[in-house]
Amino acid sequence: MLLHPRLILGVISLGGAIGGARILRGRRERHAREIERVRQALLTDPEPDPFALAWVAGLPEPARRYLAHALAPGVQIPTSVTLRMVGNLRGEPGGEWLEVEADEVLAPPRGLVWSARVRGRVLALSGDDYYLAGRGGTEFWLADRLPLIHAGGPDVARSAAGRVAAESVLLPSSLLPGHGLEWRPGDDMDSARALFKVDTTPAELTLRLAGDGALRSASLQRWGRIGRHGRWGWQGFRVDAFAERTFAGVTIPVRLSATWIPEEGPEFEFFRAEITRATFG
Repeated sequence: MLLHPRLILGVISLGGAIGGARILRGRRERHAREIERVRQALLTDPEPDPFALAWVAGLPEPARRYLAHALAPGVQIPTSVTLRMVGNLRGEPGGEWLEVEADEVLAPPRGLVWSARVRGRVLALSGDDYYLAGRGGTEFWLADRLPLIHAGGPDVARSAAGRVAAESVLLPSSLLPGHGLEWRPGDDMDSARALFKVDTTPAELTLRLAGDGALRSASLQRWGRIGRHGRWGWQGFRVDAFAERTFAGVTIPVRLSATWIPEEGPEFEFFRAEITRATFG
């Protein structure tokens, strides 16, 4: 039986669309499985020994003050935290602030998974940032159907490792001495420096504190670029804390912002968030 050429082209186009949809669905499913694998790898059991002030007795006074404020005596030492947050982000200096809802599994210095839903005036995106064992990446989808952002490779992984280091303040037990982490005095009595590595990426995290030990800011040099067309390099990076809350004996900042601080040019605040839930494990 002979078919009209237009009908043949229509069948081919339909078949291509179906095949393309299957390919995208398969890619989405593979990504979801990979994210779940990373998430499960980060959710390990807490340390068996409860926290005691003797653990931090030999540290510089600001570091001791910070950890004694963040961890209640007797609390079982958590090795991960699951967070729920809401806030705003933007991708470029002067860009539109987008609404964000996100869930995060964080286990410094091993890694993180940040799964977010982002809404602007026109677009709605969903996807993940992740880091584990030297590999990091970002993948976001438009309307949960079409891949829009995909980033990986050494630069992205190194930047993600710096993010893990900066977010250590959301799991204060990860900053207890030992396991390669060393505390040193800061430049005054309200600052201290934690030196450690996230896999092979070095981190020197400077904390600035209130008199009672509450966190005011955490800063470090982080590998990154500012905007889509910026050049990769070491950039100043700071997390500012504006409010805190205690969850089952662990006190963390719950209202915060994140800012890039380039050597040249103005600071670029790109993220503001409020943590509404934290479960330590």
